This record gives sequence, C-alpha cells and structure tokens, in this order.
Amino acid sequence: MKKFEKIVQTLTLWASYIGQVALFSATALVVGNILLRWLWRPIPGTHELTEIFGAILLAMGIAYCALLDGHISVDFLVEKLPPKRRAIVDSITSLIAFVFITLMSGQMINYAGNLLSRGAASSHLGIPNFLVAYLVAFGFVMLSLVLLLNFIKKVLIIADKSQKGSETQ
Repeated sequence: MKKFEKIVQTLTLWASYIGQVALFSATALVVGNILLRWLWRPIPGTHELTEIFGAILLAMGIAYCALLDGHISVDFLVEKLPPKRRAIVDSITSLIAFVFITLMSGQMINYAGNLLSRGAASSHLGIPNFLVAYLVAFGFVMLSLVLLLNFIKKVLIIADKSQKGSETQ
C-alpha cells in the first residue's frame, strides 16, 4: 500500500509540475501578446495556445488537488457523523467517483485515438489535437488513481475500526 501511495504521489506531483509550466506559459504568452500588440502586432495563435495551455493546466493539476484534498465539498451533514460512518460515506463517494473518472479516462483515450487517426489539428497553428487529448486522458487516469488510493485508505480505516471494536468484545 505504501509503495502504491508513493508512486501515485510522485506521478501526481510531476503532473502538477507540467500544469505549472502550462500556467506560466499561458501567462507569458498573454502578457507578450499584449505588449507586442501595443508595439507592433499580436502573436499569431495566442488564442489557440491559451486554450491548449488551459486544458493542460486543468488536466495536470486536478489529481494533485484531489491528493491534497483541496476540492470543495459540501459535508456539513457528513462531518457530524462518527469517524467510522464518515469513512463509510467517504469510501462510497470515492468509489463512485473512481468508477466515473475511470470510465471518463477510457473515453478520453478513445477520443484521443480518434483524433490521431483522423489527423485533427488546431485551425491556425496546426498543432495535433491528439497530443493535448492524451495529456488530458493522463490527467484523468492520475485522478482515478488518487480516487482509488482514497478509497483504499477509507476501507482500511473502516477495517481498522471494526477490528478494534471486535477485539474489545
């Protein structure tokens, strides 16, 4: 379990670095475009590149956010439950999210394959769309691994609590 957790943490951290580079690149591109628009003429393809960088940023950062438990959640009812019941609810929601995101990852991989076979590219710069689609799919795969890790942790909490309860009886 510890080895799986370490692998997921490392991959997620490296994916977040890619997202950070995409954020910096988009920011530098937009600022450069504004400056060049004033001085001479705008950078061609700024709109396309900003969209691509935004997709990469989202896909590469979402798993890291989930790993840090940084997503917004409405748990005003769940937080009032005892720890074991809270772990049960959390494990169920993690499992549902894992299944959904895993299915979404598979569909994104299929979509990227379709883009590759069609040779689809961006309209102005001609950047192959499948590259971005595969990066987004990788981000979703990373998110599904984080959700699986969260599910396993919650199940271990439930199992640990039930074992402690049976030992005292």
